[in-house]
Amino acid sequence: MAKQLLSGPVRLTDYILPGLCFIASWAVGGWFFSQMPEQVPVHWGINGEPDRFGGRFEGAFAVPIIFTLLLIMFVFISRTKAGRMSLAIAWITGVFMLAIQYMIGINALGVGVDVGRFVMFSLAGLFIALGVIVPLMPQNRWGGFRNSYTLSDLRVWKSTNRLGGKMLLVTGALIVPLAFAPPLFSIIGSFIVILVCILAVPHFHSMRIYRELKRQH
Repeated sequence: MAKQLLSGPVRLTDYILPGLCFIASWAVGGWFFSQMPEQVPVHWGINGEPDRFGGRFEGAFAVPIIFTLLLIMFVFISRTKAGRMSLAIAWITGVFMLAIQYMIGINALGVGVDVGRFVMFSLAGLFIALGVIVPLMPQNRWGGFRNSYTLSDLRVWKSTNRLGGKMLLVTGALIVPLAFAPPLFSIIGSFIVILVCILAVPHFHSMRIYRELKRQH
């Protein structure tokens, strides 16, 4: 049922959630802009302390501008075979970026928050959401686990993206406890998890399945 809901031609209703994220991002940015001081932290170091400050326009509207550019890309991709899946990923990305925008905004207003932990939790949520969506994605050159093996055989595509979805869920689950680790260990640990679960495992799986199918013929 979920696969049927997320496949087929793009419908007008598919633009609703990405559109709401777009509107919310600019509305939240406008509200923060009216409340922020002239200088606000816009980047944080490994230790969680601000290491770069910018004007309140950057603090309020950098994320909406980036999301707008990404949304244009997703809308363009929605004209391809990826179709409805790209718009589903668009609003998932929008929710993630709204969380980052909220974190930047409340820090600018003086509300203390553990930036590193907040970002890690947000990333975990993003990976988990993508883990649900990616296995349903049709074979295409824009989204999902794509390489020469998955693009050359639909069976390899389906097998790899099913496994890739599980690996995304595992990645999200592992990042949550890593958020409580010391900053440097948290970053290195997350990098290793992403490298293994999202890059290495699906790639070698697709290569193995492709070769097995070739041997059968």
